[in-house]
Amino acid sequence: MNLALPALAIILGLLPGIVFFHGYFSGRFPKQLAAISGVSELGLYVMLAVPLDALGIAVTSLFNITLDYGLAARLILGQVTVATDLATRVHNSWALTTLTYSAVLLGSFLAGNVLRKIVWTFRVDVKVSLLRMKHEWYYVLQGRLPALPREVVPFTDVLMEHAGSLQRYQGIVSSFEVNREGGISQLILREAHKGQGLGVRSRWKRIPGDRFIIMGSAIRSINMRYIVIQPVQPTDGPAARQPVLGTVRAGRDLLRRFLLEEP
Repeated sequence: MNLALPALAIILGLLPGIVFFHGYFSGRFPKQLAAISGVSELGLYVMLAVPLDALGIAVTSLFNITLDYGLAARLILGQVTVATDLATRVHNSWALTTLTYSAVLLGSFLAGNVLRKIVWTFRVDVKVSLLRMKHEWYYVLQGRLPALPREVVPFTDVLMEHAGSLQRYQGIVSSFEVNREGGISQLILREAHKGQGLGVRSRWKRIPGDRFIIMGSAIRSINMRYIVIQPVQPTDGPAARQPVLGTVRAGRDLLRRFLLEEP
């Protein structure tokens, strides 16, 4: 029995699930935030690969591209004689085989991306705990909490340690980076200010620049405030047009959140 052939078959079968998984965690949902163990990740590969493989076989069959189940079974069983047959078939149809399998992998990656965007746009992760990131601060920093409306500005006060002393900064959370452990690597602020003085003499001094980066290792505490943005109600135009304009704006905002993955 040739063990290399079953290993090859298993890898080829699991690869769509692996590509889908990394496609899903390629945007605002980095893999570190999911806090998935190696065993759970392998289990997800198998769970994702089975329906993706079935879907790929169903779609390719519409173009009269069928899977040789007999050859696949012998490949999984590791029969030595299948190697010659497999080499002959690949030689005769390598272009079609490569194109078909590449299309399956590309479709798996795109499906993962689309699913992530749908989850993000409709805030499914906020409502469904199974899709929720394991780190609560991920939602806190972005104002992506169930009790908050969508249109909020996440404003933060950060206490950090630098050169043995404590310093205060505040600003609007622009974005952040995560490390391998899922912790905050960098916190990036807009409209940043630095605190000066204490007590009644304290004041805030504007920091020049478009973005201010705070290293996560220096952060000692974070205080969040959420400023709710009140939508401006249009006053011009006939009253009959207002519902139409509202629907158009809602559709435009939904499309923007889908494409740009806004909180």
